[in-house]
Amino acid sequence: MCKSNYIKYFGIGTEKVEELTKELFPNARIARMDMDTTTGKGSHESILEDMKNGKIDILIGTQMISKGLDFENVTLVGIIAADTTLNLPDFRSPERAFQLVTQVAGRAGRGDYNGKVILQTYNPEHYSIQFSKEHDYKSFYNTEISLRQEFLYPPFLDLISLLIYGENNNKVASIAKAVYNLLVEESKWIEREILNNHIIGPYPAPLEKIKNNFRWQILIKSKKEDINSLKTLLKRVCIDNKYKLKIDDVKFSIDIDPNSIL
Repeated sequence: MCKSNYIKYFGIGTEKVEELTKELFPNARIARMDMDTTTGKGSHESILEDMKNGKIDILIGTQMISKGLDFENVTLVGIIAADTTLNLPDFRSPERAFQLVTQVAGRAGRGDYNGKVILQTYNPEHYSIQFSKEHDYKSFYNTEISLRQEFLYPPFLDLISLLIYGENNNKVASIAKAVYNLLVEESKWIEREILNNHIIGPYPAPLEKIKNNFRWQILIKSKKEDINSLKTLLKRVCIDNKYKLKIDDVKFSIDIDPNSIL
């Protein structure tokens, strides 16, 4: 361990936020809305109905309370760790952060009284935070689209995410490397400079292990005119196993233009 004073575990759940809020506002009627409190039938609707009818003073929740709610009496919205998504290794992270902040902020001041939004962030100068604060969709789009063009992400190229996963990490890594080599070898019809830059990997996926499965990832950036040929190649390599790879204990997940590359 590096023992740095600047690196530590971070994050508190909605239960902890609820606990602290009750200490600060002992007379307030407080409710929590997350996966734990909405498992029962009708619980989701019941909480929202109480909020609408003024039976709740402070509603604490996850992103599920950020969208589509219209309560006239809400005048203050707080967003804790609003920039968490910015730290995820996904090219859509700034877009998601912008959406989240603008959606949550839009819950305040929808009635006769002005609303206020308090935003907690470690990246106050990030363009996503700055433009969401101003509800400046156009400036955010112009900045984001220029970055995607520069780094060749959708919509300028199609993106294919290939996940290779299984319970034996060494086996998964070996198959991932074999698949990568086959993809490079069998796609030589792509211009060499394009090929070298646009088949990326293999590397452990950002979420490296889920439910006892180790996950390795290959990303392929494709011109629109090449996408069907690459799909055919992936089918031949991963599904039909035409090259006789030993994939008995390994599975593949192929996602074209995924919403997330985590």
